[in-house]
Amino acid sequence: MKILVIGATGGTGRQIVQEALAKGYEVNALVRSVAKAAPLLAGADLIQGDALDPVATADALKGCDGVISSLGPRLSPWREVTLLSAATPVLIDEMKKQSIKRLVCITGMGAGDSRGHGGFFYDRIFQPLLLGPIYRDKDRQEAEIRVSGLDWTIVRPSSHVFALVISA
Repeated sequence: MKILVIGATGGTGRQIVQEALAKGYEVNALVRSVAKAAPLLAGADLIQGDALDPVATADALKGCDGVISSLGPRLSPWREVTLLSAATPVLIDEMKKQSIKRLVCITGMGAGDSRGHGGFFYDRIFQPLLLGPIYRDKDRQEAEIRVSGLDWTIVRPSSHVFALVISA
């Protein structure tokens, strides 16, 4: 099975690529810079481009059976974020053109109908004050996915914990 990972150079994306390769999947990764991504994503087929570009997205999807999107915008509490809601329709359109039906998208706790379930500090302070613009975009992204007609799964982790392996 071959999958496309979007957002492959982020912390979550790198973990997804490593795990998929370890389990024997073929992995395509859409990356902005092959030179910068190559040391991080050894074993994956790297396709240079932008998730907002339909041509690059179509190239990255070639031969894939499904997509995992861990795309994440940079934190910016003072300006509107649109990366996710702009890139998702591009991805959905190109998936449909290539008859790829399976999409797994990682958003986060507090997006969509999970809002209000993160505890007082997260729901009332952290999310609205620091993550508000990102989560408004995640809401729009999830809405696009829900009406896409694809076979989709939205994953909303409450936190990301990465194992640190130290050898003596």
